[in-house]
Amino acid sequence: MQVKKSSSLRSLDPMLVKGVLRVGGRLASSVREAKHQIILPTRDHMTNLSVEYYHQISGHSGIQYVNSLGRKKVWIINHKRKFC
Repeated sequence: MQVKKSSSLRSLDPMLVKGVLRVGGRLASSVREAKHQIILPTRDHMTNLSVEYYHQISGHSGIQYVNSLGRKKVWIINHKRKFC
């Protein structure tokens, strides 16, 4: 997938899988659960729903635990703060 050099996506080496933009890179042969996360924009309704979902399924746990759950499946672009 071609990405402009100035794009914030460039460092993620994105790939399009079945119409969903995912993190690419060297993880193709990895067995880790957190490979090829779905890329979401910082300010978006889906992003907000995702953060809320992981916060709820964690039983409203602390920030670090919610972060670890969410980052296994979702990568939020330019997300400076914690996942939740």
